[in-house]
Amino acid sequence: MNHKMDTFLFLDYIKGIRNKKKRIGFIVPNVNKYKDVMASTRIRCYDIIKYLNKEKIFAELYKKNMKYRVVVFQKAFNKNHIKEAQNLKNDRCYIILDINVNYIDKKGDAIDYISDEQTKNIKNMLSLSDSVIVASNYLLDIYRKYHPNTVLIEESIPSNFFRKKKSHIEHSPIKLIYVGYAVKARELLLIKGVLQNLHREFGIKLLLVCEKDPELNIIPYKFIKYDQKKLSNIILEGDINIAPRDLTNSYNLGHTFTKIGYPMAVGLPVVASPLPSYKDRVAILCEDEDCWYKQLRGLIESTEKRMKLGNLGREFVRENFNIEKIGKQYIELFNQYLEIGEK
Repeated sequence: MNHKMDTFLFLDYIKGIRNKKKRIGFIVPNVNKYKDVMASTRIRCYDIIKYLNKEKIFAELYKKNMKYRVVVFQKAFNKNHIKEAQNLKNDRCYIILDINVNYIDKKGDAIDYISDEQTKNIKNMLSLSDSVIVASNYLLDIYRKYHPNTVLIEESIPSNFFRKKKSHIEHSPIKLIYVGYAVKARELLLIKGVLQNLHREFGIKLLLVCEKDPELNIIPYKFIKYDQKKLSNIILEGDINIAPRDLTNSYNLGHTFTKIGYPMAVGLPVVASPLPSYKDRVAILCEDEDCWYKQLRGLIESTEKRMKLGNLGREFVRENFNIEKIGKQYIELFNQYLEIGEK
């Protein structure tokens, strides 16, 4: 992969050359361009590095043979990562594991894609870590059973999502929008009957924003290729965001707020399954098809309801998930291991 035209990676390389004192290094599963990197890496590493540097705290992608006071392993815990963590511990470096997935308790479909080796490796990495960062309250309950110094730091919503706001006007047909990986879009089948009924009654349209066409046979839909740079504008094409999830899957239960945070930030009302990270956060949560039908119908029929819920969600996200608030939580954690004022 050619990274030389990527601004984030270029600046990360340049500042590493210019700085002699290494303080915080981030190890990630795969390094890639900002727009192409794994979502969790972009949000929980690249964006945090940029924030820390803005606050005059030196942080960069980890570079071997450089000296660091703290190294964050962001979702990085394979055998090579474990070996590197052991070497860093021997060199008096503090290890922080940042994890946003439940790799320990496996229920439902999770047993099909969380391997025994991953579970073994994550436990080994936990034993080497001085602190553990998790991305949701559900994960906090899971991981603090295995590490006493486990803290919750949720994911920030980029400021560009607040530059434009959905203008809710009376029109037809209403567009329901789903944003996520194509393989996960199959969870829309959980509310297939609801969507088909609403399509017959109101002629609703369905927008699927994924990295590839999920090829679902539910109702006619428009596929839009996921593009992080354009995502806030893409979401504005919808009127209501929908996020059904299989709650029997332990992998799903650990998911973060971000999936519904994006549409809420631009002013869309959200109807979703009751994941732990979604509770008490403005979104309408539905456990059964009757609830899904009733709540979606109410929003389809009322422009005022869509506008009110959209405004409430937007302000909630702006207040609680901005980069300054989230970034300060990282600084508070790093302050345990760094003297920030050191020259």
